[in-house]
Formats: sequence, C-alpha cells, structure tokens
Amino acid sequence: FKMPVAQYDIATYVRDMMKRMKITVTDSNVKLFASLIRTSIGLNPRSMKRLFNTYQLLEIITKGAVNNIPDNARQRILFATVCLQMNFDALYNYLATGNIKVETLNALSKVTTSTVQRFTLQQEMNSNKDESESTDGDILEEIFEREDFSLETNRSLQRLPAFIKFFLASLTENEGENFTEIEVRYLRDIMQCSAVTSVNSEETGDAAAEAWDNRYIYRRLVQNVNDLLKDVADFRVYQPRKKINGIIPTRACGVAKVKADNGNEYKIEYQVDQAEKFGIAVGVYINDPHHKAEIFYKTFGENPLGYSTIPGHEDDYGTGWYCYDNILTVNDRDDNAPYQIVNLVRDAYMKFQKLLLNLKID
Repeated sequence: FKMPVAQYDIATYVRDMMKRMKITVTDSNVKLFASLIRTSIGLNPRSMKRLFNTYQLLEIITKGAVNNIPDNARQRILFATVCLQMNFDALYNYLATGNIKVETLNALSKVTTSTVQRFTLQQEMNSNKDESESTDGDILEEIFEREDFSLETNRSLQRLPAFIKFFLASLTENEGENFTEIEVRYLRDIMQCSAVTSVNSEETGDAAAEAWDNRYIYRRLVQNVNDLLKDVADFRVYQPRKKINGIIPTRACGVAKVKADNGNEYKIEYQVDQAEKFGIAVGVYINDPHHKAEIFYKTFGENPLGYSTIPGHEDDYGTGWYCYDNILTVNDRDDNAPYQIVNLVRDAYMKFQKLLLNLKID
C-alpha cells in the first residue's frame, strides 16, 4: 500500500535519527540535511534508512580519519556527499576522480534549470553547440560524458540544479562568496573516505573501457595545450559524443575562431587521437562556417597552409573543411609532447592568419 510520505516532517525525522545514532547536530545543519534529502533521494522511507546507515558508518570513519575538519563542517559535507553518492553518481564519480577544484565548484554554482534544459535538448537532438563558445553547460558536458541519455539520466539531470544549491551550501558558511582552497581540501578528504561505500555497477567491454580512458587522457592533453596557446588565441576543448558501433570516439579537439580583416570569421581546429601504430596522432583543420564549400575551396586553393601533405576536403552541412590529417605523431609518454603540439598549432594559426590578410570573399 502507498505510504503517505508527503506528510513527513523531514526535519524532525533527521533530528530523531541523529539522536538515535548519538550524534549532536545544530539546527542549521538539520535544516540543510532535510533540504539535501528532498532534492536527492526524496522521501522514500527505505532510501532514507539506507542513507542514514551509510552516514552512520562514514561518521565513524571520518571522525578519526579527518579530525582536522571542525565537526560542524565535517557533518555538513559528509551528509551532502552521501546524498550525492546515492542519487547523482555521475557527478560523484566526476568529483571523485580528481576534479575537486575551486574552478569546478564555481562552475557548478552557475548550473541552473535553464542550463540543464539546453544541455538536455542538445543530447536529445544529438547536436553539438558551437565548439568555440564557452557556456555554463560545459561542466555538464564533462560530468555526463560517459552517460547514455536514458529517461532516468534525464530525470536525474532535471533534479540536479536544486540539489547543487544545497550541496554547495554544505561546503561553506560564507554564502555568496567564492569557494576557498580549505573548503576544497575538506571536500576532497571526505570524499576519499566515502569511497569505501562506493559501488560502481557499470560493466563495459575492454574496447569500450579503453576508449573512455583514452578520451580522458586526450581531453586533458588538449586542455594543457590550450593553456599554452593563450597568447595566440582562445582555444576551446571539444569532444564528439556520438558513439560508433557502441564505442565513444576518443579524439579530443582544440577549436578557435580566426577573423579576417574583411570581417569574415573562420575556424581553426587541431585534433589529437590514438595513432595507427604508436603514440598520438595530431591533425590540423580549417573551416569557413559561413560560406559554401565550393567558394571556400576556390578561394584558398589546393594547400592553403603550405604543408608537404596535401589536405583532404570534407563537407559539413554545406561548408568546407581542409583536413591535414596526422601531420604530427608524438610519444604519449613524452613530457615534451604538449610543447610539440603547441609549436605545430602556433605555426598553423600564424600561417592561416597571414593568409587571411586583406582576403575578400563575395
């Protein structure tokens, strides 16, 4: 029969459960815990019982393992982490794999219902935003990149903005201010303890697992290269999501806009992916997103960047791309690899920019 959960007084329930566990909590924490429950697991009695069982176990562990954290803060962050772990596993796994940073928390604070709706629509339509534009949805792209967008995933996404508000509130008592390195360290320490109750039921084949690992490696490589190219242009990270034969693409791209003196705007992109035999292959691509492909090719000729390899052509919804595939191979274990890629991209960017001087396209 149906339990009348809508009539539960969650704050009283939280206080009673803490009293049974002989844990003293403040009134403000009780109020916060009630909000975390409502926006994560909901009011299902069985789920709430499981939550408090997990919390009780981790309370014992963290009390000894992270005794550098004040009890009030430790209780807040721990309770929020358990709620996160139980109902938003994609975000939990993302944070737990080395992404607990001030920048990440600030990005999460900007996630709203509108952000989620736009991001969900992009996934349902299997479309990609303009790769060179940075939006508040970029953090969602990183968090949910391993997710197939099932109905359950979408439901979880819709609940995420409300939960994030209270999750971030658990980290700091200075509401409205930026997060500090101390708060980041507190969250990192507590999440390390929470891993003892983390169960990942996802099972994938060897090829799929390797693809995800490489995808992560190549994304980080492109981010490093982009940072080194800040004096040249604002390159943005982009990775395609559409699976091919059930396997996610591994390649990662850096994309930037280039403006000609006549006002026309172009794209320059570099890609890194697994080389056919060994290491990482790097390619460079240029595109005119505003004119038809035949005009683009006629204007720039056979080999606009002048490399020894003649580029291929690829049409994308009527616009054209020059594709310099695999013009550099780097050793993925070489610490100098990012700098080799930077030198290539810098050279390509300068050549293309020089080519665009006084260029006119009707």
